[in-house]
Amino acid sequence: MNTVSEVDAALLEAENADSSAEVGEDKWTSFASIVRFVGAAILISSALSFLLQRWVGLDSMIRYYSFLGFTFVLSMAGIFCGLYLKETKGARTFFAIATAFLPAHFVQLGALLFSRFIENHQELFAGYSSYVRNLAIYTAPSGLSVWVTMVLAGVVLIPIAYLGFSSLARLEAKRLTGVYIATNALLLIPTRDGVSIAIIAVLGTAFAAFADSFLFSSASALKTREGRVARFLPLVPVFLLIGRSVALYPNHVLLFSSALAMIFVAMFYYVPKLTNSQEFGSFIQGVSMFPAAFSWMLLLDGTIFSVADAEIFGAPIDILYIPMSIVPIAAFLLFVSYLTISSGETYRKVAAMICAPAGVIQLAFYPGIASATFCILVSAITLIFAFTFENRATFFAGAISLAIGLFYHVVYAVDALSISPWLTLAVAGTSLVIFASYFEKNQGAVFGKLKLFRNKIRAWE
Repeated sequence: MNTVSEVDAALLEAENADSSAEVGEDKWTSFASIVRFVGAAILISSALSFLLQRWVGLDSMIRYYSFLGFTFVLSMAGIFCGLYLKETKGARTFFAIATAFLPAHFVQLGALLFSRFIENHQELFAGYSSYVRNLAIYTAPSGLSVWVTMVLAGVVLIPIAYLGFSSLARLEAKRLTGVYIATNALLLIPTRDGVSIAIIAVLGTAFAAFADSFLFSSASALKTREGRVARFLPLVPVFLLIGRSVALYPNHVLLFSSALAMIFVAMFYYVPKLTNSQEFGSFIQGVSMFPAAFSWMLLLDGTIFSVADAEIFGAPIDILYIPMSIVPIAAFLLFVSYLTISSGETYRKVAAMICAPAGVIQLAFYPGIASATFCILVSAITLIFAFTFENRATFFAGAISLAIGLFYHVVYAVDALSISPWLTLAVAGTSLVIFASYFEKNQGAVFGKLKLFRNKIRAWE
């Protein structure tokens, strides 16, 4: 760790020198930046080629140690730039690239570990081409070799990660390294079951988001462009975890649900932090509601509604599909409306507008007293929202839905009383006489209140 400390101190000293020299930047400085960018792109291409090339005739251990050596050489180049050339930009480039390669290391380590836990793991790739088999199958000669490799990799990779984050956000390097290593460790878990991977991915995403919110959201060192990138890196291994399972192993609907949930988190939480444009961030947050809604629908399909011919209280469980899909989505929109970087008003309006027709749709597909009650309930909630936020469109949507629900109840009551015609006529006649008496005595007050209410509605948006 002494070398790591020396490099860290050298980077800090060189950064101070660079900041004082930035005033005299000229066209050659811009030229150097372009060359550095091209070199970084070539290095990344080289690493991808290294991972995707055919490895025929070499065993898995040589393959992994070759990649570990490649990453180590990159870090050595960063140390050379920082300690001897006293130039921070090149050092930061090498360390950042080496740090970004960590998930690829953990994928390979996870494959080696998986080969020791699952017998005949090669059979999982029986239906794939020889290229994919050569690419995806890793086989460790023994359990000891795997654990020794993991220890050696940790000795090399953890300092590299620390130096990489020091180059991006020095003051938060230790905590960023800890969170990054923790999310990368998820790739080591020796399971390829779709449901298990979905649960691990959701927990990993939640961990990364909560760690970012509680540890890094107020850190001034992470407000820069490099700092924003550093904050996003811990989420990369979780995306890779999902991608590996979708591409290579048996899938489950919950896997796709968790993938969409991760996309929502990335779009709603991370993207606004990576951009300086509030308008663009607000737009991306709005678009993120679509993967969130589809994620919930897939979750329902993969759990509650996955059993064929299931019943609840003697009725098909499908009767609950509309209430359990639309109402939670509306509640979710209402919740995130207070977390968005915009005012959130649009989210609340959309939540109310999808709630109102939900009752009518439920009543159309599953007519009955329970559906009518649901229709009245969501209509009442919509009307409460309309009065709270003074929105005309929401009010009319809720009022129409409420009228349809009440009408169904009236029709149901008439049908129930039709077995005794005289009783139906008696109830109708009594109601009309009472209404006429009230209206005749209070018609002025009734029309006055209706006029005031009409003027109030007109004043709403």
